[in-house]
Amino acid sequence: MQRKVTKAGFTLVRSTFFVSLLLPAMTLSRRRRTTEKRDAMAEFQIPRWLEASFGAVLAAQRWAIRCGLNFAAGGPRLVVARRPG
Repeated sequence: MQRKVTKAGFTLVRSTFFVSLLLPAMTLSRRRRTTEKRDAMAEFQIPRWLEASFGAVLAAQRWAIRCGLNFAAGGPRLVVARRPG
């Protein structure tokens, strides 16, 4: 992604991943494979306490990113670039 941004003539300002702290949980969730048909919505049906815990972890990561910390791995990627001139 960074190479594409710079190749397009932009100056890279920031590059970090998001959902990094939940990457182990995300990986485990996606590795669950069964021979039966899988309900695509089942992944979104989690206990409220777990959803609140994940929300708190993401809030902490947002705070860390605002403070300037960059994460090397994760789910979505945040890239901020500046057009020259």
